[in-house]
Amino acid sequence: RAERATPVDDDERVLAGEVGAHKRRAVDALQEVTSCRSCATGQPWPRGHHDGGACCAGVTADLFDDHELAALAHAGTRPGDLTPPPGRDDHAGCAFRGPRGCTLDVAHRPGRCVHYLCDGLRRELHGRGQLDVVEARLAELDRAMQRYVAVVRARRDREVLAPLVAALEAAAR
Repeated sequence: RAERATPVDDDERVLAGEVGAHKRRAVDALQEVTSCRSCATGQPWPRGHHDGGACCAGVTADLFDDHELAALAHAGTRPGDLTPPPGRDDHAGCAFRGPRGCTLDVAHRPGRCVHYLCDGLRRELHGRGQLDVVEARLAELDRAMQRYVAVVRARRDREVLAPLVAALEAAAR
């Protein structure tokens, strides 16, 4: 909510949209994989508690850091799009992970949720001849996120430094 209330330039919104587009392209290349459905089976809690990948047992606050949240907000994600699974008492890993996997649409997931390639997934993609394509798409996602983060950091620096600069200018007069 705070990030959505912050005025940002159009270029920041465009870059957030590019991050989202690259994220969806990477996910499109992973539609047919099977290793993500069961790699957590038999692993200790929280990884093995629900179906899905072990990577989904991550800490929500680490997955949704300030830059990921800003990119999601500026690409159109609203608080209502972040819906946890029913049965909050059955929490295991990320707050959006439930018995049937992630409750978030790909557009509302952080890039980190798309980016993780464990050894099992790498082997599967390599065997299918898709590893190079997926790695290229993930590299595009990384570059888009780096561009976005640079613009966000510059804006935040300006916001923090503006009062200081104004005070120094006033004192110099």
